[in-house]
Amino acid sequence: NLSWTLFNGFAIRANKERLKQLENLSNGNLTLTIENTIQGIILSYYNCVLQKERVELLQKVVSLLKSRLDYEKTKYEIGIISKIDLLQIENALLTDSSNLILQQLNFTNSVKNFNLTLGINIEKRWYFTDEIDTEIKLYNFESLKGSTLSNNSNIKNQYFNIQLSKQDIKLSKVAFYPLISLNSGASYNKSNYDIGDSQYEGSTTGKSINYFANFSVNFRLFDGGKLYNTLRKVKLQKEINELKLEKIKEEVIHQLSLTNDKYNSRISAFNLNKKAFMIADINYQLANDKKNRGVINSFMLRDIEIAFINSGISYQQAAYNLMESKIALLKITGGILQEDFGSQ
Repeated sequence: NLSWTLFNGFAIRANKERLKQLENLSNGNLTLTIENTIQGIILSYYNCVLQKERVELLQKVVSLLKSRLDYEKTKYEIGIISKIDLLQIENALLTDSSNLILQQLNFTNSVKNFNLTLGINIEKRWYFTDEIDTEIKLYNFESLKGSTLSNNSNIKNQYFNIQLSKQDIKLSKVAFYPLISLNSGASYNKSNYDIGDSQYEGSTTGKSINYFANFSVNFRLFDGGKLYNTLRKVKLQKEINELKLEKIKEEVIHQLSLTNDKYNSRISAFNLNKKAFMIADINYQLANDKKNRGVINSFMLRDIEIAFINSGISYQQAAYNLMESKIALLKITGGILQEDFGSQ
């Protein structure tokens, strides 16, 4: 027996296309997950770099304080400076050493968090040789907008949902078409007869061949309006998905605008903090020299020293913030998996 379905209202084609769109949607969700994972890994890695740089900044200050304390002890022993000046330096050394211990703990915790993000042993040790990426690029907003509308994963996934709705509509319309089928079959029979000792000399074998073929067309005449209700629902779902697509586009472009404005403002903040740190560094070096020559006292030097530390921390944080905004732009434009994006 053989059966063929000659026509079933384009259901096979619609189902094939629907499966294709489901595959696209699954890949889109996977891409979104990968983008979020990559962003998390990058930010976690450079947070470790940030904490390491802060450790190095405080180590530099503590090292200078230790050298200065030894020098000032000698001066105190020969009566050049007072006990107050010596105690001021000791107090500064103790304070900065305590801050250094806390910062080393922050660095250790950042490494553990990084390992947790990677899904490996949290006690694994790393040597962070990279510096925070502070390369400044100015992007054209319209180019960013075009890249976002074309490559943003959330927009793509909603587009796939619309395509799925279209296939659902086609599948709902299948029942309105006739079902055309062809059935055929054949059978062969052979029989042998035992007639005993009748002395009959004729044939004792029987053969027969039977075959058939039929062509059928089936129509659905009435089902109480169920098909129309189903079709109405899937059409409504398609309209909902289209409205969601427009909403997602507006939300993503709004977020792009905020992220781009934040990136541009952080460029200005980074440049200002960089310049301020360079000035603070020079001022700190000059102040140490003046203190050694007795031009300024330990209290004035400590104020300059604190300004140097705060300026260095602000500069490092500004560099991290700039990099974070750049990564956010890469992600929202769909370029975090690509080599480059946008136009300068």
